[in-house]
Amino acid sequence: AKVLVYSQFVLMLDLIGEALKRANHKYCRLDGSTAALDRQRLIDTFNTDPSVFVFLLSTHAGGLGLNLAAASYVIIYDSDYNPQNDIQ
Repeated sequence: AKVLVYSQFVLMLDLIGEALKRANHKYCRLDGSTAALDRQRLIDTFNTDPSVFVFLLSTHAGGLGLNLAAASYVIIYDSDYNPQNDIQ
């Protein structure tokens, strides 16, 4: 099963990423600093690479228009002040 983990805070994504590295888990990450050219490559990797089971996403950079159909679970680590953003 593949998992999407959303957070509003880049620092939280950093901490979760470090924990995944220590546990030797491969993951993808998309936040506001991710170059536009890299976004589709990361999405394709998550959707097709069986060794990558976690995708860390900033709620503002990765909240709309992404095809992440391979994901079975979504974790909203910290809720947005606007509940409509979490629903998306």
